[in-house]
Amino acid sequence: MFDPSRALRFLSVLAVLALVACGGAGSFDGTVNGFSLSVSSSFFFPVREGSSSSEVKELVLYMSERTGICEAFKAGNKVKDARLFAAVLSDSDVNLNRQVIAPGAYSVGQGLAGKGVTAGLTQSDGSCANSVAASATAGTLNLSSYGAEPGGKMNGTFDLSFAPDGEKGKGFFNAVLCDFTPGAPLMGCE
Repeated sequence: MFDPSRALRFLSVLAVLALVACGGAGSFDGTVNGFSLSVSSSFFFPVREGSSSSEVKELVLYMSERTGICEAFKAGNKVKDARLFAAVLSDSDVNLNRQVIAPGAYSVGQGLAGKGVTAGLTQSDGSCANSVAASATAGTLNLSSYGAEPGGKMNGTFDLSFAPDGEKGKGFFNAVLCDFTPGAPLMGCE
């Protein structure tokens, strides 16, 4: 016997699988300062306060046309000929105490207190030197969820304006956790 609710659940599962199989890492819609980004990989890493803390005080998101960037970072290397969208999410109370990152809207130009995001597009050359293509000057990144444990994901959307002309970049991210721990500068180039 045909069960419409079961069929709908099955179609929903297929849609999610198709999204993951067909570029589910994210999207960046728009051309900013002459740069566009066709996302093929996205990852994030948490920044914790104190080496033994489980409290996530920042999230760093990367989206790129290239794959293997997380692995390069873990090996202490920058990547050559890569176009990246990067965003750093942070939250502070009115006394400027860093707060645990939680789902919600993070705004560009938030100032020191509140949920803020700093974002931009960069391009590296053949010697891994980075040039900033554009920095976000306004807009919001909406964090739907994240899991900072092995196998974790970070999901959400963004709608940002970039300098110098207010060009828009918007899209979504479905990033996987990269077990990279920031600290030492990236010295190599691959």
